[in-house]
Amino acid sequence: RAMSGRAEAIQEELEALESMYPEGLRVTHGHDARAQTTVALDVAPRTLDDETRQYVRVTLRIVLDDDYPAAAPSLSLTDAKGLDDARIATVMGRLRDAADEHAAPGDPVLALLCETAFETLTELNHPDGDCAFCLEPMWRADHPSSRDHSAEAFTKLAKCYHCFHASCFARWYRW
Repeated sequence: RAMSGRAEAIQEELEALESMYPEGLRVTHGHDARAQTTVALDVAPRTLDDETRQYVRVTLRIVLDDDYPAAAPSLSLTDAKGLDDARIATVMGRLRDAADEHAAPGDPVLALLCETAFETLTELNHPDGDCAFCLEPMWRADHPSSRDHSAEAFTKLAKCYHCFHASCFARWYRW
């Protein structure tokens, strides 16, 4: 059975994504009446694969509706780690802006959206909130020590992404 021009274009775009993101990309094709395609990509900051320096993570979920690429796909973020509601809203805003400002209607935007998500998470890659031990902010843009994203500055719990000042954690651990 021959694919339509739209289906071929989407298939080519999905194949390009699979080559760009060999790990963490999942594509599912719906078989109901709407037959939507869903792309899910695990997104983490680019830290040369040093997970100890990754303080945020999210799954970008892109749903290709029947009118894609003529209309923008539906976007959502799931399984967010280390991101509060304000920073999730920042990521969503940047994704929408990228699609609106850098692509004409009908242009493929999947790679643009994925790259925007990676770039934004890399920019937002710092612990947020307060240290559970000293109750001081984990990170302040105006504080020189906050610019040090090294593993020595913060301690991150691997599963939940809760962060503490390394010195506070060390004092607690010795106690």
